[in-house]
Amino acid sequence: MGYAAHFTSLVCEATGGGAAVVSISGIAKYDTMAIEVQRLHTDERRLVWNVAHPDHVIAQRRWYEAHRKHLPDPTLQGYVSAMDLSDEEAQQVLDRAVEIKGERRLFARYRGFIYIFSFHGHRGDKRMYHGYRVDDPRQIRTRMVDICNRLYKDLQWEELAP
Repeated sequence: MGYAAHFTSLVCEATGGGAAVVSISGIAKYDTMAIEVQRLHTDERRLVWNVAHPDHVIAQRRWYEAHRKHLPDPTLQGYVSAMDLSDEEAQQVLDRAVEIKGERRLFARYRGFIYIFSFHGHRGDKRMYHGYRVDDPRQIRTRMVDICNRLYKDLQWEELAP
């Protein structure tokens, strides 16, 4: 998450753009999946993710599901990239993928390749994603300039340098 915070009651002193709080269950004030906090020395108020029950983590978990359009198949025509990982490996990579604010896709690096995971809906209370490997980072640089700039600048993904 790349975030450091210190919470005292509902006032926080923090660095970064996202936060999570782990609370003791059974205390009504902190029993919801999101709580509002006020930033120290400012009037800024925001909602942060609060974990008080195992269900709060499960509800935020990402679940990988293979999609037929990304199966390795040389007969497919058009712009379709294959997912070269097993479902288990793809789940592990998805678990480490990063979010970019305002973007529904998630991005990860694994074994020298970039992987993109797209949200494709809910199955019950599970958030389902499918994904694919980017064979040539220059291809996505031409179509996703802003995203590549942010991954390069914020996370130092050198393969996405302008």
